[in-house]
Amino acid sequence: MSSFDFDFRPTYFDRQRLEEFRNSQLKDTEWTPETPEDEYLPEFGEYELEVGCVVLSSTTGYVVSIRVKKDLDGYSYRVVDEMSQIFELPEHLEKSKEPLTLHQIIELINDCQMRREGSNEWFEPGLVKPILRDMVQYGVHGWEQVKNFVEVESQFYLQLHDYFEYQKDIWYQELKDEWDED
Repeated sequence: MSSFDFDFRPTYFDRQRLEEFRNSQLKDTEWTPETPEDEYLPEFGEYELEVGCVVLSSTTGYVVSIRVKKDLDGYSYRVVDEMSQIFELPEHLEKSKEPLTLHQIIELINDCQMRREGSNEWFEPGLVKPILRDMVQYGVHGWEQVKNFVEVESQFYLQLHDYFEYQKDIWYQELKDEWDED
């Protein structure tokens, strides 16, 4: 696990994006990145981009998108999906002066809470581990099938995918031990 640089902090908005941000403020025009046509995620907000996502290999290819918005005083984060779930981030990770570190984005993914729209019941925290737990609990056989069902991706945090691949093996052993005890 020591091979992960948990202090790594990417640059979300390079000079070109920051210049577009400043120019759009002066000209009062919008700048928004394009959303891929095959996804049904909410549109990006003004000056917002995706810093990571969790992708499930379900029939519909469910995606949870982690987004950042550049403000004048730092960065604001939100999580959205294709089904209008409600996501609550840990309060200390909702806003930051600098881009989040690898450690912080992992914490956001592991501690984010979700509930269905119209429900007051929150699911177990996390965007990855609860899915693995459900699959093991409901009898999906074969660790590779379970492990490959959920993927974490990022163009900014290049070690994020590998970290979660490593972590999924640890979680699987923990889950397996829990079920063996019952």
